[in-house]
Amino acid sequence: MPTIVIPCSKRKCDKKKAPAHIMYGASAFNRGLQAYARAFYKESDIFFLSARYGLVAYDTPIDNYEEKLTRVTDAKRELLESTAAQLPASGRVDFLGGRLYHRWLQHVRPKAVHLSAGCRGMGYINQLVKNAVDNKKRIVPPA
Repeated sequence: MPTIVIPCSKRKCDKKKAPAHIMYGASAFNRGLQAYARAFYKESDIFFLSARYGLVAYDTPIDNYEEKLTRVTDAKRELLESTAAQLPASGRVDFLGGRLYHRWLQHVRPKAVHLSAGCRGMGYINQLVKNAVDNKKRIVPPA
């Protein structure tokens, strides 16, 4: 069974601390990504790529924060590498989200499959995810 990684969200819930899926579920975009992930993956195989925490498991409690994953820094790279051990050592890792976060994931999983690679923005990714969930069909990665 593959693992899926989805990005964190700028908009977070109004709690000081919550499981990652609740913290990041405040944005409609992230709720859509989570709906896809839950439809086709086990919860234990869903991870978030977080600007503050690196890779975070679906149910991991996290604190609310304001941070973006925009610049590559040694500290961010080390954080990502240290948290990447949560991902299975072998097997496919899928990613659903924008190019910037996919590039970050490639630092630790160079062969991560970018399911939304053909999309030109969030609206296209939303449509891709909605169609997949509505039709109960996994997204086929671009060739």
